[in-house]
Amino acid sequence: MITEKLIKATANFILSCITTAEITVDGVVEQVAIIHKEVQDNLIKIHTQTGNGSGTIESIRLKNADGDVLMEKAHNVERSNRYSLVTKFALRLEERMLTAEEVLNG
Repeated sequence: MITEKLIKATANFILSCITTAEITVDGVVEQVAIIHKEVQDNLIKIHTQTGNGSGTIESIRLKNADGDVLMEKAHNVERSNRYSLVTKFALRLEERMLTAEEVLNG
């Protein structure tokens, strides 16, 4: 059994790897702000501000310091000049027992 301490340490490590966010709006990539990151027990939460302007948000990506995409969310959401959108990423870490078939078949 994996302890809560290891799960929380793993969650905090994953969270520390996420340093930047970007969106694609109408085919154009824009950097956006990460406005909140937290770990609650085994749940990692990241909130991004999707910026100003109008257009269709096609995807949102979270990246590490090297620019590698760590998490990505496909979207098809209209962005308006009248309001800004906040997007939430959530990742839950859980221990699960594998069946013999899952272990053998990878």
